[in-house]
Amino acid sequence: MKKLLAVAFLLVLLPSPLLAATFNPNNILSDHELMDYTSMGRDAIQQFLEAKKSFLAKFTAPDLNEVTMNAAQIIFNAATTARINPKYILALLQKEQSLIEHGPTNPSQSRLDWATGYAVCDGCSTDDPLPQKYKGFGKQVDGGAGANRFYFDNPGKFNFRVGVTSQVDGTAVTPENQATANQYIYTPHLHGNENLWKIWNRWWNRKYPNGVVLQAKDAPELWLIRDSMRHRFASKSIFASRHNQTEVITVEPAELQNYDEGAAIKFSNYSLVKSERGMTFLLVDETKRPFLSDKIFRQFGYHPDEVLTATDDELNEYKNGRFISEADIYPLGAVVKSPVSGELYYVHNGEKAPVVSEAIIKNNFRKQKVLTISADELQSFKLVKALKFRDGSLVKATEDPAVYVISDGMKRPIPSEATFLGMGWKWGNVQTVDRLSLMIHPTGSKIELNQVN
Repeated sequence: MKKLLAVAFLLVLLPSPLLAATFNPNNILSDHELMDYTSMGRDAIQQFLEAKKSFLAKFTAPDLNEVTMNAAQIIFNAATTARINPKYILALLQKEQSLIEHGPTNPSQSRLDWATGYAVCDGCSTDDPLPQKYKGFGKQVDGGAGANRFYFDNPGKFNFRVGVTSQVDGTAVTPENQATANQYIYTPHLHGNENLWKIWNRWWNRKYPNGVVLQAKDAPELWLIRDSMRHRFASKSIFASRHNQTEVITVEPAELQNYDEGAAIKFSNYSLVKSERGMTFLLVDETKRPFLSDKIFRQFGYHPDEVLTATDDELNEYKNGRFISEADIYPLGAVVKSPVSGELYYVHNGEKAPVVSEAIIKNNFRKQKVLTISADELQSFKLVKALKFRDGSLVKATEDPAVYVISDGMKRPIPSEATFLGMGWKWGNVQTVDRLSLMIHPTGSKIELNQVN
């Protein structure tokens, strides 16, 4: 197997603010990312090409066996045969010839004939006789995928190896995994491999909205995305006090690294905790409410054995709430009904938030009885904005196919089925609600599968 090098076609890359981490030449892709050959079906590949407005979306060509078919089918077949991730093949086509985005609307035949740079070495001409048997879009896609499978299965045949340091463009590179070693065998240059890394991260490392719960493959930890950071649930019981297991989205470990790690979530909802200074708080959702005195703490029927110890840093993650006093009838919050109008409110922390539907009650509280209280008692609470769906909720209006994810109190449109499934959401988690329940949420920016922001 001859040493295969990349063609010197460079693409213009857009800025990528999501990638807080800088390019690590020792770890370009994980082995799983390169080998996950079932990550996209033929239809998903076609939808991706169409979404990118790629020339390849309507392009047909002979495959390896001279059977004419569309580009998506050629890519899918090569991925399946070589057991190489079709996402990698798409990224390779972009890295080598800009055939997916930001390239010419009508690429030259030469770009198509040498689509993956397979069998073309530095300083070689595509007119040389030796690479002619690899000329053609179908053969190039098959060659690029097949070469990566061969490198992976025969690591001892090549100079670039896991754990072995080599000089690449004057920089010492020590591949941390075989997928990274593969890239230097294919393209022994830093710039080309950094381009591949940028493309991969721009396309495939998704940006999740606040309120989503993520879990890395084959890892037990659960993470809440909040304030664009990842917060680990200290235990499954703490997670279960706030979320359902069906809400969890499984992602690649590398995707979690796109988020800085924030403080762990160490307390279940409605926990009693004591600060370093000896003050006792009741934690309700994202708010900490201090008890006015130990006497009031006991009056509510709580026992000191129920109180957990919390550091000041842990408590700083919670917003400050009002003191719990003798007059505080509903320290845990309650859904109440007006005896006059029948309107519903959520009362907590001295405030009343209108509740426009039972769907919002069910979304926020698993078991919450509606209490009817007097008009005078209801009047004593300060009126605030209406209660909204929990962040991370998937909702749609009756008789309207549009689906939204709630994030930061806004409804963010999910523009397509491909985006919905690509983000890892499940149709069974979508709640159908009345239009008024949606209208109280301002419309935010749409979710984009390949968005980098």
